[in-house]
Amino acid sequence: MHNRISKYISRAHAKHNLSFIAKYQEVKDDIREGLYGFIFEIFLLAFCIGIAIYFSPVTRFHMAVYGALALLCAGLSYFFRQRAYYFAIFLLATGLAFTGFLYADIHTKRQKHVILPTNPAPYMLTGWVYKKSASKSLTTLYVNIESFIPRSSNQSLTQIPKRVRIRAKAPPLTASDTISLTAMLSAPSALRNPNAYHNARNAYYQNISGTGFAISKIKIKPTQTPLTLPRRIAHLRDVFSQHIQRQSPAATAGLQSALLSGDKSAINTKQQDILRQSGLAHILAISGLHMGILAGGAYFILTYLCTLYAPLARRYDMRKFAAIGALAIASLYLIISGASISTLRAYIMAGIMFSAVIINARAFSVRSIALAAALCVLLRPDSLLNVGFHMSFAATLSLVLVFNALSARKSAKTPRIKGQYVLGFFKQIALSSFIAGTATSLFAGMHFTRIAKFGFFANIIAMPLFSLIVMPVGFLAVLLMPFGLERPALWVMGQGLQIILWFGESIAPAHQAFLATKQANGALIALAGLSFFLLAPPSLAIRSLGVGLLGITIIAWGLFPSAQMRISKAGNIAFWRHADSHIVYTNNQRKERGARKEFMAQNAKKNSQHENYYRAENAHVFCDVQACFLE
Repeated sequence: MHNRISKYISRAHAKHNLSFIAKYQEVKDDIREGLYGFIFEIFLLAFCIGIAIYFSPVTRFHMAVYGALALLCAGLSYFFRQRAYYFAIFLLATGLAFTGFLYADIHTKRQKHVILPTNPAPYMLTGWVYKKSASKSLTTLYVNIESFIPRSSNQSLTQIPKRVRIRAKAPPLTASDTISLTAMLSAPSALRNPNAYHNARNAYYQNISGTGFAISKIKIKPTQTPLTLPRRIAHLRDVFSQHIQRQSPAATAGLQSALLSGDKSAINTKQQDILRQSGLAHILAISGLHMGILAGGAYFILTYLCTLYAPLARRYDMRKFAAIGALAIASLYLIISGASISTLRAYIMAGIMFSAVIINARAFSVRSIALAAALCVLLRPDSLLNVGFHMSFAATLSLVLVFNALSARKSAKTPRIKGQYVLGFFKQIALSSFIAGTATSLFAGMHFTRIAKFGFFANIIAMPLFSLIVMPVGFLAVLLMPFGLERPALWVMGQGLQIILWFGESIAPAHQAFLATKQANGALIALAGLSFFLLAPPSLAIRSLGVGLLGITIIAWGLFPSAQMRISKAGNIAFWRHADSHIVYTNNQRKERGARKEFMAQNAKKNSQHENYYRAENAHVFCDVQACFLE
């Protein structure tokens, strides 16, 4: 009896082991098949990892980083030495990581320009305005320098700066105008808090040598030299923007100019706040939505017009001619809108989509997203750190994955019923808003320390109106401008924007619009990006790993410790006694107010209604420039 039981147990164990081995082999084959067609994306990830390592704080010790990476690669090479295929992939990926590191270094050195001293000093300068934006009662001018003279005798420069950013009460002027003034300038402000927005780094890659404010009246001077191409484009954009503002309803003229020309200098501050609180601020950034409406609408209209000529339509594929025309229109919109990073990403995506139509390839795929990301980091390696890069590609990848999965599950054609197209459109809008909003809210919370609570509902209500009326009518107005017939179309566009603003203000009251979150560090943001990357391969095991890593990232973000005190170099402090307290103690309420507010927001302590400050002496804290003492 005992022998029979032993044999039965041994057979059960053997059967269990065989099933386990079979499942293990099945998962292994699934991973291998998923990675087999995903080599380009893996190499792109390696290249981006090299760029990320370059911009991480540890690269202050470049030789140490090189040495550590070399040792790691040597160890992994030894591990993969008996597997030729994986060994070759690993070596190439490692080489691309080093290439990404070196490419970011070369890009940084190529951008090298003079940086002004940190102490503010007066300078007399002459240059032309290439961009301007409104900032409450002042105007922010971005000036390309032509002459630059220090007013102080103890100031000397070996090289003329390329570009400066100045706040001033500017007279009516147009981009490309030559101006002269005296301004108090210094180097762009350094990092005020850990993991915060790095103003100095972003200014460096925009060729901005200094920032400050005007201390004299701005004089507009006649231009002596012929206008260069960048200057002509800046002039064209500004004239186009001002024309839109003159012809549009006064209440929404600034918004319409921002949507059609990319010029945000005339947007009403209250309207900006309404869009931000309701989660609709993304409509102001010319990106995939605007480019998709313009280029997609142009593609379908051109396809219809081309098919009207039957002999040509029977002989050639009219979609290819329509794709070429739509790409030309998108290129023109890119130039007029200022070619910002978000617009450039959208244009690259549109270019890849239309190129796929021309060569009979699949337009919406993970590969097209990877190609767009590769072109973006090749053109601007520093854009890898940009929040717009994270949010746009996370949203696009999520939409492509979900809608590809849904289209694969669709059964054969079903009979159409009345109203099915309209219902399907609103379903797609709701699903798209939910998917894109969920994907971008993670990065919005990590970067901006707040998430719009009502963004999903606001987008469901507003986006059909925006996609079907506001932007199409706006682009129609642009087409009618050469004939002087744009005013009615701009009026209709303005009414649509008024309705959207009314919805946004009704849905999202200012006092409860945002959910406060803690700011994440670079490591957590990188893990979130890697999680989205692991969702892309067509392998259930790898996607499960991506979901698990995303969950771990969110948990780690929630458990991320909050800083309890901030001490500046000048000895100014800000702290709260209890973890759930919003009462901030400080020894100097006037100085470093912006840095203190940023510190509070980073730790989810910012109160949307008001902030309370108490003298630090009342909390038995005494500070000087060397140390702080707490009793």
